[in-house]
Amino acid sequence: MKKQRIKSTVKERLASLFSSNEEKQLFFNMAKLTTGEGIGRLIGILTTPIITRIYSPSEMGVMAVFISLIAIVAPFGTFRYSLAIPLPKHDNSAINIVCAALCFLSLTSVLLIVTLLIGGKQILMLLSMESIISYIWLIPIAFLGHGIFELLSQWGVRKKAFTALTKTSVKQKIIGVIAKIGLGLVGIKPLGLIVGDLLNEMGGITSLLRTFRKDILLNKRFISRLKIRYVLRRYSSFPKYRIPSQLLLLLAGNIPIFFFAWKFDSAATGQIALARTMLSIPVTFIGYSVGKVFFAEIAAMGSHSGQAIYLLTRNVIKNLTKLSLVPFSIIILLGPFIFRTFFGVEWNQAGVYARIMAFYLLVQFVYSPISDGIFNVFERQSFVFLLELSRFFIILMTFLLANWLNWDALHTVSAYSAGLFVQYSISLFVVINIIKKSKK
Repeated sequence: MKKQRIKSTVKERLASLFSSNEEKQLFFNMAKLTTGEGIGRLIGILTTPIITRIYSPSEMGVMAVFISLIAIVAPFGTFRYSLAIPLPKHDNSAINIVCAALCFLSLTSVLLIVTLLIGGKQILMLLSMESIISYIWLIPIAFLGHGIFELLSQWGVRKKAFTALTKTSVKQKIIGVIAKIGLGLVGIKPLGLIVGDLLNEMGGITSLLRTFRKDILLNKRFISRLKIRYVLRRYSSFPKYRIPSQLLLLLAGNIPIFFFAWKFDSAATGQIALARTMLSIPVTFIGYSVGKVFFAEIAAMGSHSGQAIYLLTRNVIKNLTKLSLVPFSIIILLGPFIFRTFFGVEWNQAGVYARIMAFYLLVQFVYSPISDGIFNVFERQSFVFLLELSRFFIILMTFLLANWLNWDALHTVSAYSAGLFVQYSISLFVVINIIKKSKK
């Protein structure tokens, strides 16, 4: 009886905790980051009809191929140690993770430059990426910039500097859009799209450096070879599982772009690229915002706070599910009409693709914001690898089957969406199961 009373008291306190000021502050931080990201995304939405009238589907396809390549090589920059930055209790450990990740980033950047100088054109031709050979010089710049911005962002998550991250997000979107439109109007195509996207992704590096400069310099004195070796061993599961997991994730995410570029043409690639870009807006800006705040909060709690994390996660899942129903229902019902109205008649097919893909993205919308935080805090990196492997296998088999049976683009996208709907549903179940086990 005594144990039951104690257990009941603990539950009551935890419940009151997450209906009190702490939970209000948590959701206020989520709202703050979501608002900033939302403003940035809104700028993107409002200016996309202009951009689609400046650039052709083929030029959009070139940008999609470039972005896909950068997304695949980027995880090798910091060896995914950047994800561990919010986890240590003390900054003197976290700053050593930053230092170790910077060393990896410097080394991999040099290796990438040497590789591209020796056989870059041949590699791109082998990967059916001939369309971006003229822009090969931008690849190392994008690679290095992505890595630096990732480190600064994770330090911002650690310090819960959500105001700074919000302002940076908005600035990046504005700078990126201005570059795309401005360069496109003077005829610099499709380079304008690529440069604009690079600024959109890493244009806030200088802003974040100014914000965290004093903080980083203050902790610089704690850097030592001994501590670096310690954090490399302590968080070795991140490169061990997260690099192959991230590679599988990005390969799986970009197989549609590569397949369409190979099987069909640049115009078809541009259509599916626009559909994916527009559909990713609610997933990425909500996922980015909620995911960062959620990760920061449960990292501060620690893996021993299973019950508290469970209560928080349950509330987040409930709110995300409610939030997802309206936008995805609109896309399913009115996708083609929305795309041809806002982007032009030639983009009607992108609306058809968006309608089909909205089904799996609805589940991803709920899964993505909570998954990284749970896997990182409870150090279940092997689960990430297995889930990403299953997703990659499902997508690869879908497109191999599509090629073998000579499916058209519409049937290919339909099979792709169905497979991912099932896989993300399983992934969400796995995450929930991890949290439930942690309560015991």
